[in-house]
Amino acid sequence: MSVFALIIVGWGGIVALFYYSPPMSGRAGTFVLGIMALTGTALPIVYFLHRRFPSDPHAESNVIVRQALWVGVYVAFLAWLQLGRLVTLYEFSVSQVG
Repeated sequence: MSVFALIIVGWGGIVALFYYSPPMSGRAGTFVLGIMALTGTALPIVYFLHRRFPSDPHAESNVIVRQALWVGVYVAFLAWLQLGRLVTLYEFSVSQVG
């Protein structure tokens, strides 16, 4: 249930910000809602990966939520860097490889 809440509030809030707010007014809200949306989207994927490749001892629920939250924070951080033209596709791909 909480996954659906994160997805609906996050993606719905981003859509509402784009449609109903003046330009450049909801920048901080965009990042907060982006973290919520991406965390909610990443939670089922991270859960599936932990079920598909189990470890001993099994990962607890707080570990899965924390890893999904890191996905949201990382992508929101890259989006914030992109606003100042501080990150490019090349730098993103190098950070993923290395």
